[in-house]
Amino acid sequence: MDGRLPGRSEGATLAELASIMEGLGCRTAYNLDGGESSAMFFNGKTLTTSDDQRMREIQDAVLVGEFKP
Repeated sequence: MDGRLPGRSEGATLAELASIMEGLGCRTAYNLDGGESSAMFFNGKTLTTSDDQRMREIQDAVLVGEFKP
């Protein structure tokens, strides 16, 4: 389970996340909605889960990739 859920997962507060990103040298970082309607995929694998283990329709996406000209 992802996020901060008592007894299951601690996650990070916004202040903790800001501190982590600053410590990693980030100059700009974005906090996107991490609710149950969000999902993360990497190399064809789903990295997030929800309470009911079903995927919800998501209308928006943020894609991250490497540009190779």
